[in-house]
Amino acid sequence: MDFQQKKTIKRIMYSKITLFVLLLLVILFTRAVWNMYQKEKFSKIGLATVEKKYDDLTSRKEYLEGQIDKLQTDEGVEAEIRDKFSVTKRGEVSVLIIDSSSSDKQMETVENKSLWQKFLGFFTQ
Repeated sequence: MDFQQKKTIKRIMYSKITLFVLLLLVILFTRAVWNMYQKEKFSKIGLATVEKKYDDLTSRKEYLEGQIDKLQTDEGVEAEIRDKFSVTKRGEVSVLIIDSSSSDKQMETVENKSLWQKFLGFFTQ
């Protein structure tokens, strides 16, 4: 009887249906593990993005706090007004420095016009 029972169990275990069900379970578990791996990978990318954004915001906060501290002094307010509006105190003189290389480039473009462009320029001016 014991021998017959073992033979029946082996027949059931090695049947095509049992092997198919086991293969199906292995495929389903593999798919679930793969999906979890993908989610973990995306989570790491998201975490890196959030940490970078946090670092950027922290450095911006420190910069803005420094600017606020600067603007709470009279010298800081004066420097900001001079920078934004190009104003001077009474008795000071404002000097404008023009970069000579940019004016040379403009002169070259004017001189390199073709005869036809010069002719048309004569009528459009």
